[in-house]
Amino acid sequence: MGYHVELESAALTDLSKLDPVLSSLLLDEIERCAVEPTRHSRRPGLPFLPYQRFEIKLTYQGERHFFAG
Repeated sequence: MGYHVELESAALTDLSKLDPVLSSLLLDEIERCAVEPTRHSRRPGLPFLPYQRFEIKLTYQGERHFFAG
């Protein structure tokens, strides 16, 4: 089961602030999550939210970047 991804304007604004290559890597991982939703899913915590949570960790130019939602 996959999903269609639609980014809100705030997310697009945040993406535009990233290095273009890092932004592209992040978008690739988001698309992979859409195809395979449990790829970066994480265990729920309190408070329980009505949507799936995720974590994406990327290394770019020797630096670790952590994205979560």
